[in-house]
Amino acid sequence: MEVIGHFIGFLIFLILSAGAGLVVALLVGLIFWPRWRLAIPLGIASILLGPLCVVWLYAMVIVLPHESLFGDIDEPLPNGYHLRALGKMPDFATIDPNSKYGLGLPEAVGSLQVQGDLVVGQYSHPFDTFTPKPVENYFIFDTKTGLHRDLPSAAALQSQLHEPLGLVPTDQFQSPDPASRRQHDFNRVVILGPIAGAWVVYLAAVVAQRFVLMK
Repeated sequence: MEVIGHFIGFLIFLILSAGAGLVVALLVGLIFWPRWRLAIPLGIASILLGPLCVVWLYAMVIVLPHESLFGDIDEPLPNGYHLRALGKMPDFATIDPNSKYGLGLPEAVGSLQVQGDLVVGQYSHPFDTFTPKPVENYFIFDTKTGLHRDLPSAAALQSQLHEPLGLVPTDQFQSPDPASRRQHDFNRVVILGPIAGAWVVYLAAVVAQRFVLMK
């Protein structure tokens, strides 16, 4: 069902982008008026360019690492652990184990922060329940040992740390790992760069053609 929903969303985006391209084509025709027939190739290009950009966007999100068509979360943590969650259920995120220790955090994480080898945070739905944990709602997870400790309050958690506490919701969390950050930056360039470049070239073609007609 989720795949069908995303396919329908993809088709809607295609239609909307073609509609936006049609609006651009009409504007270009007005710019070239009364010799609007000369703008027909540019108009056709604008109608096609929008859907092509949508196809590129979806294709790159599917192909590139650390990207997800469904908005799923997969952020690396120290010592091989990962924060993972379904895109539609970010408050049920888990700290998944690496192969060395075979242990992760047994409860769902709602917000977290990385401090060295420690992952600190607050539970959201402990042991797959839908209510917050009334006692010991915070945790310290040591990725070196695979062990964790629960704490009753943010103040108690802060007292165990050497850095200020600044928890980030799981759906906004980005790994501090430099390689992961470089990958995210690379993905943005690959996804958005060609789209922006295509529209810049298109606008340059419109301006150039308009100047030719003015001579």
